[in-house]
Amino acid sequence: MASKSLRQTVTLTGILARSEFKLRYAGSALGFLWSVAKPLALFGILYFAFDYILGFGNGIDRYPLQLLLAIVLWTFFSETTLASTSVLVARADMIRKISFPRIVLPLSVGGTAILAMLFNLLAVLVICIIGGAPPTLSWLWLPLIIFELIIFTIGVSLTLAALFVRFRDVGQIWDLGAQLLFYATPIIYPVSLIPEHLRGLVLANPLAQIIQDARLVVIDPTTGTGREDLSTLVQVAPFAITVIVFALGLWIFNRAADRVAEFV
Repeated sequence: MASKSLRQTVTLTGILARSEFKLRYAGSALGFLWSVAKPLALFGILYFAFDYILGFGNGIDRYPLQLLLAIVLWTFFSETTLASTSVLVARADMIRKISFPRIVLPLSVGGTAILAMLFNLLAVLVICIIGGAPPTLSWLWLPLIIFELIIFTIGVSLTLAALFVRFRDVGQIWDLGAQLLFYATPIIYPVSLIPEHLRGLVLANPLAQIIQDARLVVIDPTTGTGREDLSTLVQVAPFAITVIVFALGLWIFNRAADRVAEFV
């Protein structure tokens, strides 16, 4: 019975994710290319402001590539969590009329974002090759890093979706929280600029670890992640937090799922 329910959840998630992805770009001249254009536009703005003007990239090998890769990974996390927050309320009519696993809705948002991220990553890898970062065996680690990012993102998304049903302020709080988290993560600045007494705290953030590891395996395997000289606890913390956030998200969502219809 459990395996049948899991297959149903996976099937419905896939159907909704593909439908949403097609509808998002229906009638658009560029179609799914907009999913690539958005992070590229953000990259251009941040690169001009923080490298060309402020010089954050001075002395950093292949800084444009490092910035672009980080933006693609961050875009997946931010867009998925922000969209998942209100997905249950947005699909209130569907929830009231049809019996199906409620978890399908936030998972389908993640599925749509994963498709967009794959297109973006493909473009980034091509740009990396052109920009002087050819494929190496270390690229084989990238799928595992992406899997960790997906697991962490799903955990956060499930928590936000469940809480938003009861507390609508969660949407505004997370909108602000995501902006703060962006600047608290070494995306536009190198780890070397973080004060030493704060470096352990910043790098315990799973997003920081994911972005640094992705840069390491894709762009320059000879560079470090910034965690090498930190304690074992700090090095293990991002992975432990990822597992805890995912498990906690599932637990919170499952507890709230049966009463979703009452509040939407």
